[in-house]
Formats: sequence, structure tokens, C-alpha cells
Amino acid sequence: MDHNDVRKGILQANMIERNSGLLSAEMTIVPFVAAIFAANAAENSLLGFFLFFVVGISSFVFFLWCSEYRAPRFWMAVFFSGIWAYVTWKFVGFFMPNLPPPSAPFTHTVLHYTFQAVPAIIAFLVTMLNHHVDFEWMDDVFGKAK
Repeated sequence: MDHNDVRKGILQANMIERNSGLLSAEMTIVPFVAAIFAANAAENSLLGFFLFFVVGISSFVFFLWCSEYRAPRFWMAVFFSGIWAYVTWKFVGFFMPNLPPPSAPFTHTVLHYTFQAVPAIIAFLVTMLNHHVDFEWMDDVFGKAK
């Protein structure tokens, strides 16, 4: 083992420390949550099949595809970040008061949606940054993607 091997090991350790873990969590949690929703769906419902197969299994296949090819990684990050933004939008909307009545000025409605959108936009940007760090980690672990 020469000094280049030691240097490479130190760089890999630093890269692992910088991994956000968000992508790993999504890959383990999304199929599990989709399976729970599929199990609780009404009988003879295509919703359960759709949730489990399309969202759960397809996201895992998408992850495997992105581990080999660099081009679809951006769209994978947009997909999962969009899910996080939507969940944040719904979560913040749950705690916000109802929409202003139609007789209220238009600016009240704009402010209502603005206060709901700002946390969702922040969640989208933060998760996009975390996905970028995870993709760098994937390049280090799996080798450079095509």
C-alpha cells in the first residue's frame, strides 16, 4: 500500500461523511410506506396496486438505473424532491386556517398560498441539494456513472 492508496481511502471516508442519507432513506421507506397504503386500500381497488407497484417498485428500479447512468439522476432528484415539496405543502396547509372568503381582497388569497408555498420551495431546494451530495457519493462508491 503506497501513499496514493492511503489518500484515496481518506477521500472516500470524507465522501461517506458528506452523504446526507436522504436517498438511502427514500429507497427503504418509499416501498414500505407504499406497501402499507396498498394493504389498507379498499379490496378490488387498483389504487393499492398502483401505489405499491408503480411508486414503490418503480422507484427502486429507477434508483438502480440511476446508479449506472448519470443522465436520469437529475430527474430522479426532481421526482423525490417534488414528493417532499408536496408533503410539505400538505403539512403546512393542515395547520393553516382555511382560505379567505371570496369577499376578501385578492391579496389575502395570494398571501395564504405564499405562506404555504415558501416552506415547500425550501423543502424542494434542500432535498435537491441533499440528492446532489448523495449522487456524488454514489459515484464514489459505485464508480463513475456512464
